[in-house]
Amino acid sequence: MRHALILGLALLLATPSALAREPKAGKGPRTVTPKVTVTKLKTGLTLVTVPTATPGLVAYYTLMRVGSRNEVEPGHTGFAHFFEHMMFFGTEKWPKEKWEAALKQVGANFSGYTSSDMTVFHITGPTKALPTIIELEADRFQHLTYSEAGFQTEAKAVLGEYLKNNSNPIRRMHEVISDKAFDTHPYKHTTMGFLADVRAMPTRYEYSRKFFQRFYRPDNAVIFVVGEFDAAEVKKLVQQHYAGWTGKADDPKLPAEPPQTAERRAHIDFETPTMPRWWAGYRAPAATVKTKDTAVQHVLARLLFGPQSPLYQDLVLGRQLCVSLSGRASTLRDPHLFSVTATARSAAGLPEIERTIDAAVEAVRQGKIDAAKLAAVQSNLRYSLIMALETPDDIAEELAAITAATGDPQGLEKLIAQVDKVTAKDVVAFAKKHLGKESRTVVTLTGQKAGKAGGAR
Repeated sequence: MRHALILGLALLLATPSALAREPKAGKGPRTVTPKVTVTKLKTGLTLVTVPTATPGLVAYYTLMRVGSRNEVEPGHTGFAHFFEHMMFFGTEKWPKEKWEAALKQVGANFSGYTSSDMTVFHITGPTKALPTIIELEADRFQHLTYSEAGFQTEAKAVLGEYLKNNSNPIRRMHEVISDKAFDTHPYKHTTMGFLADVRAMPTRYEYSRKFFQRFYRPDNAVIFVVGEFDAAEVKKLVQQHYAGWTGKADDPKLPAEPPQTAERRAHIDFETPTMPRWWAGYRAPAATVKTKDTAVQHVLARLLFGPQSPLYQDLVLGRQLCVSLSGRASTLRDPHLFSVTATARSAAGLPEIERTIDAAVEAVRQGKIDAAKLAAVQSNLRYSLIMALETPDDIAEELAAITAATGDPQGLEKLIAQVDKVTAKDVVAFAKKHLGKESRTVVTLTGQKAGKAGGAR
């Protein structure tokens, strides 16, 4: 299970088909991304094609805009993730073993992941395998079938995954900060769901069938084809094989989350030795490409907490109170959290780490912005991921993430353009509005000392 929207700023520049232009006199750097073509089919299904110069290779991603955000019924959390598992059980025409064998025979790899806003199924393989990939994917999204016994067996596997994740301190902190920061919105629970609900999953077979009918509909799906392919042939095959997929997806009414007016705090005594950690989540707006809000957050995260920031230089490299320090923008479909995380060398250093971070945040709120550092951060955001994000998989994953959050398959290019437009005034205004202590939730974690026994409290 991966959690996407890393913000692949300038990621498409990494592909051979991208082009970086020299800036005109008096202008900042300009970028041009590969051509993203969006086609809306009559059934409501959206097809996004992105040709790249990757001879003989193609990535085929199916984004379903359903995640733990959609789990509004009490007692049924974790179902979007569970259903990701069930989607690999096959159909009458292509049972699981036959489906897997067919893809392996043509040299394709396949998997899936779920997050708060989306479930993504991806296949990567040779271009010549596209007809097979499209046929198999179209079949399972229309004719998925599984037995109650198979469902119950998989439920036990999901419980095992939950318990494994819960042994990870970061996963545990994520669960606690989500529960503490939200009162009514489904973001209150993580993608894995609440433990009691995961334990009850074997009894939810009939609910699972309804879940498929409610959310796995063409108007809730976006197919991304990235790599080398014949665009006209891909469109023809998609129209042909997905023609029978009809219906409208359910749009559950999400409860309104009340504003936060006071700081919230929680502490975790982790049951095994681990490094102390500090996590603060500030209430922040939903991801958007219609305004600069999301671009501002990404700039602010690096400006305040990135490796070149004075704060990082002090806490990590200077006094060495921290092993790591980072900031992360709110990148979900609904208002979520602007997060700051720090891993401390010792529990005794946690108070000083918090005081130092608070002072740096307050300085920005008071308007103290270094113009040269701001410009450097904007440039770094444009180009830092160029070498890391260069494959059809990289491109498809980033496009799926921003589409899930904003509904706009062409949102990445808009976000890149907005980064250049962020001003010091924008950063200060955002910090003043959203980075006050009254709107944040803080979770700390310390582990048992080596050699000591103890349970979680």
